[in-house]
Amino acid sequence: MKKSKFMGLTALFLLLLPASTALADGSYYITEGGESISSIAETYALDSELVALMNDLVEDSILDEGTVLRLPQTPCFNITVSRGDTLSSIAREYEVDLAEIVEVNDLSGSGRIYEGQSLLIPFNEEVSVSALETVETTDRGAAYASRSGLSYIWPVDGFISSPYGERWGSFHWGLDIAADNLSEIGAAAAGLVIESGWKNDSYGYAVMIDHGNGRQTLYGHCSSVIADVGDWVETGQAIALVGSTGNSTGPHVHFEIRLDGVCVDPLLYLPVNDIAIN
Repeated sequence: MKKSKFMGLTALFLLLLPASTALADGSYYITEGGESISSIAETYALDSELVALMNDLVEDSILDEGTVLRLPQTPCFNITVSRGDTLSSIAREYEVDLAEIVEVNDLSGSGRIYEGQSLLIPFNEEVSVSALETVETTDRGAAYASRSGLSYIWPVDGFISSPYGERWGSFHWGLDIAADNLSEIGAAAAGLVIESGWKNDSYGYAVMIDHGNGRQTLYGHCSSVIADVGDWVETGQAIALVGSTGNSTGPHVHFEIRLDGVCVDPLLYLPVNDIAIN
């Protein structure tokens, strides 16, 4: 239903996210004209091959002004656990510390893994570049940056009116995406609807989807909801309509990604290279 393209970033967003600046915690970057992967990697002491792989680009190609790049923060890539795998055997195969695998995957409780499970593997420069090249994904950036192990799409076409982070003396826990009133909001990933309807005076009408393994998304300020609690929805399926209910100044979607109940910056998990800078 929804396209993964995210069009029309406004001048406001460009002011908030200026060119040639490592943004937030350093996981994405907007280029100036004439920069290359190699020059950016050298400036920020990054591995240029890793950055190129994360963005499906060539190291020495000259980038257009306004290109959005993912930069490694905690560089990891996804693997799928096979029958007979153990944490020890996986750590040996990729030559990484077992404790690092436990930490990035939050396995400190039981430490158990199962066949078909998606695991994040910390990047080892000597071993992991070749492994990443075999990762079957349409978005290699997501294979590194998505600590949730789940691919998301943009829930609506529009522009970012307010990013995640400090705002007006407080913290804004989601991403505000301005869009046409009453346009459809699509599920950012498949999952089970666990909330639908009036949430509170802040969110207004909202939908929350549980994607399993502690992963949830929330869509606030809807004019009305379409999906009901208990519905299973597929990626892109219409779940609500854009509105301005609750504490809102105009039609938009307040979009949150939550990992184990903690809100994270959605821009670290969305396909940022689909963003068009106007």
